[in-house]
Amino acid sequence: MKKLLVFAALSEGLTGLLLLVYPPLVIRLLLNSGVAGSGIIASRIAGASLIALSVACWPVRNMTQAFWGMFTYSSIATLYLGWVGIRG
Repeated sequence: MKKLLVFAALSEGLTGLLLLVYPPLVIRLLLNSGVAGSGIIASRIAGASLIALSVACWPVRNMTQAFWGMFTYSSIATLYLGWVGIRG
């Protein structure tokens, strides 16, 4: 069961990282559709949430992992949205 959880966490994290780096590729592979404009921003926020989910699901013995998952999501989303706001 632990190996399955590690596999799920790694696959979610990799998908999230790909969504952050190059959303059109992931959207094309998953949905066979294009993405542009605000869809790219939403895709990158979804990527941040997948990375946070992988952090929260990583098998550990203590319960602070959920905190680190939410901290990861909040940090990535805040930094990205701030960058989008400044960049225009």
